[in-house]
Amino acid sequence: MYLTFNTKHLNSSKISILLLFNLAFYLVLFQHENVNFLWLFNNLFISLFILKNLFVFSRKLIPIYLFIILSLLSCFLYINFKISSFFLTIFLVSTSCFHIIYLSKHLSLSKFNSILINIFNIFLFVYIIQMFCVLFNMPIFNGFGITKGNTTIFRLNSLSPEPSMGSQLILLIMYLVNIMNLLSKKNSFLFELLCITLIILYGSVFGYILLFTYFIVVHRLKYPILFYLELFLASVIVFYNLATTETLSRIYNLISYIYSDFDIDNLASIEPSGSFRFYPIMFYFQNLNLFNFHYLFGFGPGSSSFFFNDGLIEHGFRMDFDSNFQGGFLPSFFVDYGLIPTLLIIYFIVKNCLIKHNILEYLFFLLLLSNTNFNTQLFWFCIYATFLTKELIQIK
Repeated sequence: MYLTFNTKHLNSSKISILLLFNLAFYLVLFQHENVNFLWLFNNLFISLFILKNLFVFSRKLIPIYLFIILSLLSCFLYINFKISSFFLTIFLVSTSCFHIIYLSKHLSLSKFNSILINIFNIFLFVYIIQMFCVLFNMPIFNGFGITKGNTTIFRLNSLSPEPSMGSQLILLIMYLVNIMNLLSKKNSFLFELLCITLIILYGSVFGYILLFTYFIVVHRLKYPILFYLELFLASVIVFYNLATTETLSRIYNLISYIYSDFDIDNLASIEPSGSFRFYPIMFYFQNLNLFNFHYLFGFGPGSSSFFFNDGLIEHGFRMDFDSNFQGGFLPSFFVDYGLIPTLLIIYFIVKNCLIKHNILEYLFFLLLLSNTNFNTQLFWFCIYATFLTKELIQIK
């Protein structure tokens, strides 16, 4: 039994493009229960195609690998939710390890940079199509959730599940392209301007927070004059929003709540929008018991879908009694798999996916983990993209 590379039947560049495009593009048509089945099918197909063309195995090994992969996928599709989410996690982790190893060996820095720019161009093009759909009262292409009935050109989703995820993906692409362009001494000003415009159009608070942090971390040193202009414009926009909306009173109520009460059960009545993401995290750690085996190693795959239901429904998060919580990696992974495995994954991210260890990167992953989970394409796109950038920079 042996392994050898054989690339004469395989165009590694095309496979690399397909791998990254498959992670970046979210097509609503194939979505069910927060999982994009086209992504999973492509994930399986690409893995088998690479296996067949890249490696020469003994005849016994290929059927075994096929049986394992197909079993994991069928278990996810047909077995009860708790068990199936465990198999889905194993499937995604195993195939992702395989893909990352392949990409790191067959992708150059310049080609990776080109793929990221092309992904951005497609996202921008689709957003422009959605804008025309809104302006001419046509059905919105790839519309999803709130976007489906959008009446303005803001907060459209392009090829992402929702505007916040789209803004996170575009900001990550802008940041990574900036790093690679610094190495090659290329000017990326026009590209960044287009990225900033798209992030503003997405209208996500997460995107605005990350964009402002990007200005501080990158533009403060790279474009000092532009940074002060951005700081001024951001201040004008913030003060305008404070004066014309209820934002100021919401901030005041939230600060008063934190200093006086800080009862998490009342959080929904103070800040219903943002608290939906952070209530479960606060609830989990408020009830954390390090002497309970389940808190250390999990309550079981899928448990997070039921762990927070009573609290979320009881305290007015606009959920009905049949709803399940579909949260991000944090705190869902804490509940499903426990404190220790989750901390190990976070350690992997800090060790292998943070490139410069600045405040922007830490904040980006903090918001990413509160907004995505293992069954989210954006989560894996960010893992792939940051890991590859770090690896390819070292190779260079």
